[in-house]
Amino acid sequence: MFHRLALAAFASVFVVSAAPPAELPPNTLLVPGTYAGTELRGFTAREAQPLYTDALKQGCPAEAGVDTALAKGPPAGNGVLLGTSDGRIVVSESIHAFPNAKAARKFVTTARSSSGCLGYAGRDSVNRVIVQYPQLPPFPTFVHESSREAGTVFATFAGTSAAAPLEGSTALVVWDHFVAEATIRIAVPRPGELDALSRSIFASIEYDGRSATGAATNPKFAQQADALAKDFLARVASSTAFGLQPSTRSGVASNPPSCAAATDAYVHSGVHGAVRGFAGQDPTTHIAAKPEIIVFPTAADADRYLKSYGDLSSCFTDLNQAGLPPGSTVKVEREPLRGTGSLSKTSSAKIVSYLSTLEGPNGAQLGKNVVAVITTQNRAAFLFAQLISSDATVDIGTQLDQLARDLGAVLSQK
Repeated sequence: MFHRLALAAFASVFVVSAAPPAELPPNTLLVPGTYAGTELRGFTAREAQPLYTDALKQGCPAEAGVDTALAKGPPAGNGVLLGTSDGRIVVSESIHAFPNAKAARKFVTTARSSSGCLGYAGRDSVNRVIVQYPQLPPFPTFVHESSREAGTVFATFAGTSAAAPLEGSTALVVWDHFVAEATIRIAVPRPGELDALSRSIFASIEYDGRSATGAATNPKFAQQADALAKDFLARVASSTAFGLQPSTRSGVASNPPSCAAATDAYVHSGVHGAVRGFAGQDPTTHIAAKPEIIVFPTAADADRYLKSYGDLSSCFTDLNQAGLPPGSTVKVEREPLRGTGSLSKTSSAKIVSYLSTLEGPNGAQLGKNVVAVITTQNRAAFLFAQLISSDATVDIGTQLDQLARDLGAVLSQK
């Protein structure tokens, strides 16, 4: 999968970035945040210098078919540049808008015809992540094979220079009439770091792009979601002490394989629904809560979302086990044990919830968290709440009952 790239020397000089360009919705591009456990800051994405452009072009027999000048729609300007504060990891993304979906697919298909063409198609992102300092690093060559996951085509490269070991990957992500190009460069990589970061970054690019330009932008759904969100905030302001404030999603988490259904539900809701999120914490119980309200195009979408959470006990065990001290345990309780429950005898809303209790090697409680999904009509709510405390007397379920009832009441409105 890897080829060798020797990098003689590199340096990273960044300036803190302004907001993404206005030609596309601001949330279309990657945002600073944590990806695969790595905190990435935002920097100014300057115009790419043609360090490797001519060489990459010579390596592509079908170079005319991957000329980004074919993208006649509004571009993403210079896109975004993210990285670690020490410059060890750099990520570049920019987006090209084609006249139609057919032209975008043709561009990616041509790029995938050879490793050289894939490198040439992603030349702007490649040029941005490898800085010419103090001299131009050796020309990177790409592997003969490329891999494809969903709407993403990518290739990886690696260097074993004793002076500057390096790994990286370049990807094209296509959806509708858009194509995003992205490159990740890691200096002195750790085992498995590139693989984990690539999965997180490339999945986030596709999710952010699809959700920002898809059904979530439908004015009808957006207006419904805004109205429900306004009502919900008014209710919880007087009924709970969480002090909820609006919040937004950021990318796609790198979940374990046992959480595939939850990841699919997250992506499906972001791509096809209008999502309004909130976050807050009860200062007395120290329970943090992050609810979401989602308006889907159809009731079938909401049902699909609920069914995705039908059997996730193993998922929440794996998620909560990660990072705990050796010998710790996680107990997961599903409510109801089978099927779906209801918020009240008169409510049409369906609910499934999972309570996870985290205990240390000595049996002492480390914390608890709850995940709940509520649906009715074409609407859904997601609720995550977390208690980081050894106080076993705090009943997190009881504390969240009112929040769940408020969500159900809002979703059930005509």
